[in-house]
Amino acid sequence: MRKKKSNSKKWFVIIAITIVVLMIGSSILIGLDSDNQSQLKYNNHRFIYKNNQWTTIINNYEVNFYHHPSELDYINLTNPENLNVPLIYVSFDPNETNEYIDLSRLKFDLTGQLTNTYFSHGIIKFSEDYDLPKVTCQNATPYVPVIVYQKSNETSISYKNNCYTLNAQTNIDHLKLTERIIYQILGVING
Repeated sequence: MRKKKSNSKKWFVIIAITIVVLMIGSSILIGLDSDNQSQLKYNNHRFIYKNNQWTTIINNYEVNFYHHPSELDYINLTNPENLNVPLIYVSFDPNETNEYIDLSRLKFDLTGQLTNTYFSHGIIKFSEDYDLPKVTCQNATPYVPVIVYQKSNETSISYKNNCYTLNAQTNIDHLKLTERIIYQILGVING
């Protein structure tokens, strides 16, 4: 009787250890697999998806984006070389309530800290709510281009006379267009 209990205990221990090993092993494999799924390379930049954002390293700093560059590289950007200047004006309609424009303007400011480009803000028409200068496409020069946010029936970036107009159908499109330009300035997307 004693041998049967002893054999039963051995088998129970062996089965229990096997189950534990399988559970730990599968957890490790699932963890490794999910890491592979959340990492993508784009033009020699490694992007990791975490906290609902794509993160990459630019100039030794971790930079976050809401959109992976492959989601935005279809957006045509004419004369991208004109964005390689020390100063760019970013202007918006002060009567437009859009948190994505505010977030986009902040993203330009953060980009300026990583590059040799300073982003100055303006408004396209006078408003008592903002202590910012009036800046429109008429102010654009080859040395100081202007980026203007605008509502539109189609999402695109148009370029004329050193002015980039970010035409957005939806509020989130403003952020997409901003990130497209930022990827260009940082050299992630070329052309």
